[in-house]
Amino acid sequence: MIGVATGRGRNWATTFLRRAAAGTATTADAAKVLADPLSGFDRLALVKGGLVAWTCEEAGQPKPVTEAAIEDLEDEPLEFLATAILRLTKPALFRTPEEDAAERKND
Repeated sequence: MIGVATGRGRNWATTFLRRAAAGTATTADAAKVLADPLSGFDRLALVKGGLVAWTCEEAGQPKPVTEAAIEDLEDEPLEFLATAILRLTKPALFRTPEEDAAERKND
């Protein structure tokens, strides 16, 4: 409920679990969970732990990266930053099946 109220309720893994418990989960719901590299990751925790600098300004001055400033982010910037951090730290989550096959051939 807090996630929806704060605009951070688009985590498909949580939605899928709720629908599965109710017996209403579909194959399309499962596909969304599997296709989302951020499934199973807390976006806010990723950004708090991985963001070290940004170009945000407040009153013409650089805005410091603080926990409070990160918590104030809207859903889209938070998701963008979480995705960028995860891309840097776990690039395998973003590879296509074809790229995985090519990587296995190279090993």
